[in-house]
Amino acid sequence: MHSQYVSDGALLKQDLLQPSLPTGVIVAESYTRAREALADLLRCDGHRAFEANAETALFAINSNTDAGVLLLDLDMANWKTILNYAQTRIPGIFVIGMRGSEPVPRDLEESGIRVCFKKPLSYCAISQAISAR
Repeated sequence: MHSQYVSDGALLKQDLLQPSLPTGVIVAESYTRAREALADLLRCDGHRAFEANAETALFAINSNTDAGVLLLDLDMANWKTILNYAQTRIPGIFVIGMRGSEPVPRDLEESGIRVCFKKPLSYCAISQAISAR
């Protein structure tokens, strides 16, 4: 699957509306309310969601090595450390980047981020990306 970078919360492909199996998702987001809301929506869809901030993300990754997806806030200062640790600890993890204050860098594909969304997020788009992984 090719990387998909979007700025308006819409996926580039529309053929991704297939149901996905429940999976473990680590939500590494600096804003508490955003993190809780994303985790709650994921749980409503049947996924196991693990919440983490910049300080607890490495612990969450280490404690949930069966997770298949990492939602990663790219506005956190240590996002590259979190990304590298997740890729080392959970080979093949599907990483979805989330970015608010800065433009989405075009070199994210090289770092292993497969999809990146500009905030504010559309949960539907995130759900579709998880389903399509």
